[in-house]
Amino acid sequence: MAVSCRCGKPIVKAGRCRACYEVDRRARIKEESQVSHLETISESFEELISSQLISIFNTDTDQKITDWTEQNIFLPDGEGFFSVSHPDWTMAPEMEFIFEQLKNPDVKEIYLQFGSQSSKTLFQICAMSWFIAERKVNGLFVPPDERLIKRLQVRMHNIWEKSPIVNFEPKKGGKEFSSFGTNRIAWGLATSPSSLAEMPADFVDFDEIDEIKEQDINPIQLARSRGRTKPNFKLILASTPKKLAGNGGIQDYYNNSKRFSIEMQCPHCSEWSEFMEEHIQAEEGADYRAIEAKGLGYAICPSNGCEITDEHHEKMVMSQRWKDQDPELPMTYIGFHKASWNTIHNDFSSIAAKRLKSKEEGTNSFKDFYNSECARPIDLESMGGDLEYQELTCDYKRKQIPADVKAITVGVDLGKNLASCVVTGWAKNNIKYKIYEQEIAWDDRDWDKVERGVLHLLDDIRTEFVYLGDGPKPMFTGGAFDAGYRSNLVYDFCRRYPLWIPIMGQEPLSKPILIKPADPQKKYGKQSKGVNLYNLKAYYWQDVFQTALEKAAGTEGSWNIPTDYTDRYVNQLNNEVKRLVQDNKGFQKEIWTKKYKGAKNDYRDASIYSMVRGYTLDLDKMRDKPAPEKRRSNIPSYKNNTMNRRQQFNRR
Repeated sequence: MAVSCRCGKPIVKAGRCRACYEVDRRARIKEESQVSHLETISESFEELISSQLISIFNTDTDQKITDWTEQNIFLPDGEGFFSVSHPDWTMAPEMEFIFEQLKNPDVKEIYLQFGSQSSKTLFQICAMSWFIAERKVNGLFVPPDERLIKRLQVRMHNIWEKSPIVNFEPKKGGKEFSSFGTNRIAWGLATSPSSLAEMPADFVDFDEIDEIKEQDINPIQLARSRGRTKPNFKLILASTPKKLAGNGGIQDYYNNSKRFSIEMQCPHCSEWSEFMEEHIQAEEGADYRAIEAKGLGYAICPSNGCEITDEHHEKMVMSQRWKDQDPELPMTYIGFHKASWNTIHNDFSSIAAKRLKSKEEGTNSFKDFYNSECARPIDLESMGGDLEYQELTCDYKRKQIPADVKAITVGVDLGKNLASCVVTGWAKNNIKYKIYEQEIAWDDRDWDKVERGVLHLLDDIRTEFVYLGDGPKPMFTGGAFDAGYRSNLVYDFCRRYPLWIPIMGQEPLSKPILIKPADPQKKYGKQSKGVNLYNLKAYYWQDVFQTALEKAAGTEGSWNIPTDYTDRYVNQLNNEVKRLVQDNKGFQKEIWTKKYKGAKNDYRDASIYSMVRGYTLDLDKMRDKPAPEKRRSNIPSYKNNTMNRRQQFNRR
């Protein structure tokens, strides 16, 4: 499909080619500045003179690093976005906060889990330039291999040669180091221990750590030794993620840090939210080429479901901010996650088009979409199949509550003849334990059997279940009841027992959970009065649950089962699989479905409902607090990755 800009060149963004878009953007900025200037003319002559004199004599004693880079870093032709000659951080305002942490003495390590073309490498170049020019210190830069060293040296040297402020001497050092008068940046290699353990450094900057090959000596730990004698040592780890969690990549460092994620403001309801991949949609049935060319993509506001078109994307990016996910943690180790739709390069339509295109190209391309665009790798090949039971088990038995459990939820899946119940214990770091499962038989007429059975189960949790820890026994915190069958009875139960919520799966849905009145037409009368229904995005929560099942037993985010598990329970977990199917228009899409016709999956659904209830109560946010003034020791190493994911989960 040939689509051109008004000047005849190919479209790059917002219906314009790169040159026309930049012309329009600059004209808009100029117009806004002229309006601002006209507003200030009304000031008195004395006020105007006074303000200008003050600006002359008032020197900035602590200049922001972003301002410094815009004044002192010169970019070669074609290096900057839209061919700008200096870094322009107004297009990435969230980067200012990260830059300022280079000055923060409390910050020891910075982790960047960024999508492709998200200012990651430019940040690294500017940060090293600032260290050299302003702090007058020495540093170490470590790419993963020789190929990247050659490419990055050419790129960085071209920038430093045009930026005389850093006193770059191109002929000194060669491949071993880059010289800046009395200071230098050494070039290390992640696979060469000798290049990482020489002279002390005030900062060490690793690029693309997910591409570092596994080896006996952890190169990152080796590079840390460079800064032992430095009072304000900084370690920067940056990568477009490629390794799944638990494999020593940037995801593991980010997950074990004080985490920051990006919030964007909805232009319609003004709520601030983190926009995930599932919030970006496109016109159903449209070809990916048409989606990008015609701007058929849009975003769904996670807070209120507002539909947001591409015309708002640029303003949202240029006003976005960081959200501290772990306010209780210190600033010692800080991590930042940034997807490619949080950049000015990729609007909602381009992301929706890339996702659809990558799906059509196959699994490898779809994996790269999650790596490069979402900056959150997932294992598509592991979705659905047969679990290795022993890999899920922890050292406790059914009806025993592990010592680290702090709260208990229950999920109920209601069928015509059986109500399947699953009891879940919640510990810190989103660790979940399946404590007990139970079926309640009924004949579709005697609802009292279901209600009595559920209430008896709650009594058993209080009186018969054995707590393996010290102190008060964790108690029932909340439950989720499937309302897809006999809705009026479920609504009435939840109305009378407010710790319970009615829940119903739906696909497609604009957000993971959509809460709305259970009975807007009031056809059930008193039975549903004041009750809200929790609609679940079915495939999304299947993915979340499957990811928990794939975690190593007892690790963060895992779903664990007792040693005396029943085959019936685990078999039902296995009876849902993820398949790639073709719709009636010939487009491929992924769906969750039963492994075979008639397969029982009631316990899996009940487990998901119990898990979702915990998420609605923020039980997944309980985290361990690190010991004060103690260096973090739980960052995964390449040697400590004892759990092979493919041993946990084999696809048939």
